Amino acid sequence: MRRKVQGVAGAVATAVALTAGAAWAQGDYGDFAMDMGTKQPGAPATLQFDIVYRNGSDPNGKPPPISGAVFHLPEGTGIDTNAVPRCTATDEEIRAVGTGACPADSKVGSGKLTAITGFGPPADPANADVTIFNGDRQLIEVVTAPDTDRALGSDRVTIEGSTLTAHPPATPGGPPDGRTSVKEIHLMIDRTGYATAPPDCPSGGRWSYSSSYEFADGSRDENAGTLECSRAGAARPLIAVAARPATVRAGHRVTVRFGVRSSRASCRVAAKVRFAGKRAFTDSRGRARITTKLRPGRHRFSVSKRGCRTARGTLTATR
Repeated sequence: MRRKVQGVAGAVATAVALTAGAAWAQGDYGDFAMDMGTKQPGAPATLQFDIVYRNGSDPNGKPPPISGAVFHLPEGTGIDTNAVPRCTATDEEIRAVGTGACPADSKVGSGKLTAITGFGPPADPANADVTIFNGDRQLIEVVTAPDTDRALGSDRVTIEGSTLTAHPPATPGGPPDGRTSVKEIHLMIDRTGYATAPPDCPSGGRWSYSSSYEFADGSRDENAGTLECSRAGAARPLIAVAARPATVRAGHRVTVRFGVRSSRASCRVAAKVRFAGKRAFTDSRGRARITTKLRPGRHRFSVSKRGCRTARGTLTATR
């Protein structure tokens, strides 16, 4: 029972182990600290978070069970779920197989958590491991008994831009509320190419982040913090663009399809394609098309997006 409670309680989490020395954003019921592993705008990031929940009226008491959590990463932070393979396992498959239900190459992070059942020692504190897999616009957290691959619970944290939303389950527990409460969460998303720092550093030299929580007893809490960023030598993400077909017939009306690729999702979406005196904007899949007639010869095209490096190319029109 203890292992089941500790695992399911941990499934509410979406946060990552924090580097020493980071500042905490403090609230009445929850503290949140994060780091990106870099101060450089547009650079590959290692998303790191720590979360500590507590009882607002009794620092040593059992925290109220959390029922909702939203984490706003610095605006412009990129999480590219297309950059690595996805885990397509169902919740039933995860419960049956554990972490083995997801391909090993879809793993993007891991961590630890601590929960309080309310039953007291030796049941408390209850500990568990968390493995994070890439999903379809989501982080799939699989919670296991320490040092095993046996699933005790899971959660699918939705990704919308730079906002992460957790969906905490109601977990049975002990006094005083019959529920289990999460106490601490320490996770890290460190898959290369998966996360990217915001493309710009604000004039104040700091990125802002925040979190908001809802608890089963009706309490709410919000907190906010900042991270130092560098305004010098920002590394803008690269863009690659390809045109199909690469060769067309001159004097005929043709439709050229452009495909835009980048390690940063925001560089692919709504990027401006310029070609033959016309322009078009890419869709959510980084695709755009332009229909025109061309004279014989080589014709240049380009794609640009604020905060990203401009890419250029040519195609040929033949008689």
